[in-house]
Amino acid sequence: MEFPLFQVPYLGNGMTIGLVAVVHVIISHGLAIGVMSVIVLGEFLGFRQGSKEWDRFAKGLLKVTIIVITGVGAPTGVGIWFTTSALSPRGLGSLLRVFFWPWFIEWLIFIIEVIVILVYYFTWDSWTGERKKTHIYLGLSYLLAGLVSAFLITGILGFMLTPDGWPWDQSFGSAFFNPSFIPQLFLRIGIAYTLGSLGAATYLLWTRWQEGFRQEALSLLGKISLGAILVIPFLSWW
Repeated sequence: MEFPLFQVPYLGNGMTIGLVAVVHVIISHGLAIGVMSVIVLGEFLGFRQGSKEWDRFAKGLLKVTIIVITGVGAPTGVGIWFTTSALSPRGLGSLLRVFFWPWFIEWLIFIIEVIVILVYYFTWDSWTGERKKTHIYLGLSYLLAGLVSAFLITGILGFMLTPDGWPWDQSFGSAFFNPSFIPQLFLRIGIAYTLGSLGAATYLLWTRWQEGFRQEALSLLGKISLGAILVIPFLSWW
């Protein structure tokens, strides 16, 4: 991984890596966790209430989410590895030596996420009746995979901020479960639900729906967003 030294003009190497990573995290957390939670919740409400509006809303939002996740989220994920390998090979190589298995498992989780979300979308209309419950569980399995991915990545990024303990014992446990691991994990989830609920509300306002459903959906999304926003300052302080 000893690439020739390369400097990005004007923008700088650190900012280049940061910009690609921020775009990827907004999509991987805001959409893959936040918006997908709204989608699964919308499908559940549609099934429980027998509401075609909730079901159509969830499916339409899922279509937009898939396009963004596969069209922007996946390439920027690869872009993080490309930029860090080219601009900071020694730093990335050092992290790989410490966190090889978490990263390896995360790559497998990403493949599972892509497969599950595509199956989830293309079986939406065919899995009806009692099979609708199984379809909702399929959506929940995608959310679980997204949370596992966030769990694994947070341990690595938290280590970069607070490597307390590792310089002395150099154990995987002290490196992964570092002091900023837990607060950063919950902060990421809080931001994910804030972005997800606001993104879903934006989609709702830009598309046409009956006034009664629009008010019901906006009220629910507003409560989710407010709850997530209220805990973010505490988690940031922590």
